[in-house]
Amino acid sequence: MLKKLRALAGAALRLLERNLTISARLTLWFSMLLTVVLAFFSSVVYLTLDRGGKAEVATLVATHAQQVLAQVEVEDGHPRVSEPIHLAPSGTQVALYDGRGNRLLGEAVPGVLPEKMGVPPTGSQPQHLEVHGQGWFVVTLPVEDSGRVIAWVRAARTTQGVEATSHRFLFLLLAAAPPFLLVGALGGLFISRRALGAIDRITRTARAIGQGNLSERVRVPSANDEVGHLAQTFNEMLGRLEAAFERQRQFTADASHELRTPLAVVAAQTEDALHLPALPPEAKAALTTIQAETQRMAKLIAQLLFLARSDSSRLGLEYEELDLAALVRDVAAELAAAAAAKGLEFKVEAPSSLTFWGDQTQLTRLLINLVENAIKYTYQGQVRVRLTAKEGGIVLAVADTGPGIPPEALPHIFERFYRLDKARSRANGGTGLGLAIARWIVTAHGGRIDVQSQVGRGTTFTVWLPPGS
Repeated sequence: MLKKLRALAGAALRLLERNLTISARLTLWFSMLLTVVLAFFSSVVYLTLDRGGKAEVATLVATHAQQVLAQVEVEDGHPRVSEPIHLAPSGTQVALYDGRGNRLLGEAVPGVLPEKMGVPPTGSQPQHLEVHGQGWFVVTLPVEDSGRVIAWVRAARTTQGVEATSHRFLFLLLAAAPPFLLVGALGGLFISRRALGAIDRITRTARAIGQGNLSERVRVPSANDEVGHLAQTFNEMLGRLEAAFERQRQFTADASHELRTPLAVVAAQTEDALHLPALPPEAKAALTTIQAETQRMAKLIAQLLFLARSDSSRLGLEYEELDLAALVRDVAAELAAAAAAKGLEFKVEAPSSLTFWGDQTQLTRLLINLVENAIKYTYQGQVRVRLTAKEGGIVLAVADTGPGIPPEALPHIFERFYRLDKARSRANGGTGLGLAIARWIVTAHGGRIDVQSQVGRGTTFTVWLPPGS
C-alpha cells in the first residue's frame, strides 16, 4: 500500500512539474524543502522541550523524596516526622507508609499514592506511570533501622504542566507554519523570478525574432554569472545568424537583379525568333519551350527579389484608399480565361463596392497568387472567390474543388519553396514562393491567412483583413 501511495505521489509530482515553469518548479521544491526542514526542526524542538521538562520533573521528584527521607526519624523502631509540613514540597505529593504498606501520613492519590501500597520497587530512580491518562513520576525510598526496612517514603509529581507547555508550543508551531510557509514560498518565487529574469528576457527576444528583426539583442546582466554567460552566448549566436542571413539575403537580391537583364534579353530574342518566316517546326517548338522556361525563370526571379526586399525591410507598403471589391472583380476577369480553358466553373461573389486602405499593387499580387493557384491545381469542378465585409473586418475566401492538401502538409504550405508534388508544380509553372509572398502581404496589412483542406474535396484559403488597415 505504501509503495502504491509513493508511486502515485511521484506520478502526480511529475505530471505537475511538466505543466509548471522553471520558476514555479523551483518555488515548489523550495516550499517542499522548507516544509521538511520546518517539520524536522519543530519535531526536534518539541521532543527536546517535552523530554527536558519530564527529565526535570523526574529529578525534582527524586530530590524531594530525598529531602523528606532526611526528615524521617526512627524512635523505638517506629518512623516519626517532626515537621509534617515539609512532607508536601511545592507541586510534589508525598506519603509515608509503614513497613506493611499502610499509609501513615500524606494525602492519598489513587493509583499513585494509594491507601495500601504493595511491595514497592527499590532504588532511587523515578518511575513513569500513566494513571487515568495523566503522567506521573514516582520515587519510593525505604526507611531503615539497623538494616531493617520499617517504613517507605513515596514522592510523586505529575507531568501535566510539562505536557501542557509542550502542547501549547506544538499548537503555536502548527499555527505559525502556514503563514511561515506562505511567506517562504512567496520569497522563493520572488528570488527565482529575479534570478531567471534574464532567461525570461531571452525567451521574449527569441519569440520576437523573425526573419526581419535579427538585430534584436538580449540585455546582458551586469553580474558575471551563468545567466549572464547565457545571454552573452545568445547574443553572439544572434550576431552570427544575422550576418549569415544578411549575406544570404544580399546574395539572393544581387543574383536576382543580375539575372533580370540576361533573361530579358533571352525573352526578347526568343520572341523575335518566333516571328521569323519559314521557321522549322522543330525550332519553333524549341523556342516555345525556351520562352515558357524564360517566363517561369523571370517570375521566380521577381519573387525572389520581392522576398529579399521584404526581408530587408526595404519593401514598404504604399497605402491608398481603394475599392477592394472592384480589385477582386478585375483580377477575376483577368484570370477567367484560364479557368474557362480548363472547363472550370468560375464564380465571383463581391459587394458592389468595398472601401479599403491598403497597397493596391501588393493586394493585386495577393489575389493573383491565390486565384491562380486555385485554377492551376483544380482539374474539374469550380473555383469560387468570395469577398464579404463583416463586423470584425473583411474576409476574402478562395475555394476550389481540387485534389486537396494532405493534413501533414498543411503546416508547411506557407514555407518558401515548399511544394506538394514538385514535378507537377514545375509543370504548372509553380515556384513554391507564391503562398509565402501571400502570407507576407496579408501580415503586412495587419491580417492573417488560414487554410482548410480535405483530400479529394478541395481547399479554401481565407484571408482576414482588419476594417481599416
